[in-house]
Amino acid sequence: GIRDIGVTGVQTCALPIYKAVAGGDVVMIHGGVQTQYFDATAKGSVGAPLVVMAYPGELPVFSTYGTGITCTPGDYFIIDGFAFNNNAGTAELSCSVNNNVQFKHVDTSGNLWGIVSANVQEFTIEDSTFHNSTEHGIYLTNHADNLGHVGTVDKNVFIRRNLVYSNGPSGNGLHVNGRFGNVVIEQNIVYGNEVAGLGLQTGVSHSTIRSNLLFDNGSGGIVMDDYPDFCAAYDTTGPCPYDQSYNLIENNTIYQTGVKPISGDATHDDAQ
Repeated sequence: GIRDIGVTGVQTCALPIYKAVAGGDVVMIHGGVQTQYFDATAKGSVGAPLVVMAYPGELPVFSTYGTGITCTPGDYFIIDGFAFNNNAGTAELSCSVNNNVQFKHVDTSGNLWGIVSANVQEFTIEDSTFHNSTEHGIYLTNHADNLGHVGTVDKNVFIRRNLVYSNGPSGNGLHVNGRFGNVVIEQNIVYGNEVAGLGLQTGVSHSTIRSNLLFDNGSGGIVMDDYPDFCAAYDTTGPCPYDQSYNLIENNTIYQTGVKPISGDATHDDAQ
C-alpha cells in the first residue's frame, strides 16, 4: 500500500518507518525541514521492496540531527528524492549489512561523509549529488572483521550518473576500500575534491570504472593503492592488504590543474 507521512514543518522525533510498514509498501514524505533522523532498518523482499520517497513535486530536507538516514541493517528497500545537509554527525546517510538497497535522487552536504556504507551486497547509488563533505563524498568499505562477515567479498555495487564535488579537505570524492568484487563505477562527474576523485584501496578487484569525467581533483583522478592501516583496524583475519586485480578502466576523461581545489596548495601528483 501507499503510506503518506504528512510532515511539513520542523520535526524533532525519529521516524521508525520499519515498525509501520512492510515490503511492497510505498512511503511518501512531504517536503519541509525535518530535524529528526530517519530509521530505515526495514526488510522488503524479492519483488516487493519497501520504497521510501519524496512526495511528488516536494523536497523533504533532513537537517541538524546526527545522521539523516540510518539503515543498519536493512534489505530490499529504495530511498528516493531527499536532501541531507549539516547533520553534524559522521554521515548524512549511514548504512551497513545491507542487501539489495538503492539510493536515488538524493543530495548530501555538510557532514563528515555524504554516504558511508559497510558490508553490502547488491547496492546501488545513482542519479544523486554528494558535495561539501569534510572527507569522502561517497565512502564504501568492507569491515571484514564484522561478526558474520569474516572473509566475505562485497559484490555487485553500482555507482552511476552521480555528481560528486568539493569534498575534503581530507577525503576523496568517491572512496572504496576493502574486499569488493564487481563494483561498477560509470558515468559519474567528479571534480574539485581535495584529495583524489576516485580512490580504490585494499582489495577492489574484478570491477569496472568507465565513462567517468574526473577533473581538478587534488592528488589525481583515479588512485589505486594498498592501505595497511585499514587492515590493522578492520581485517586482521586474512592476508590483508589485498591487491587491486583484474579491473577494467576504460573511456574515462581525467584532467588535473596541479593545484588542490580547496586549500589552493600546489600538487605535483600526476593524474592516474
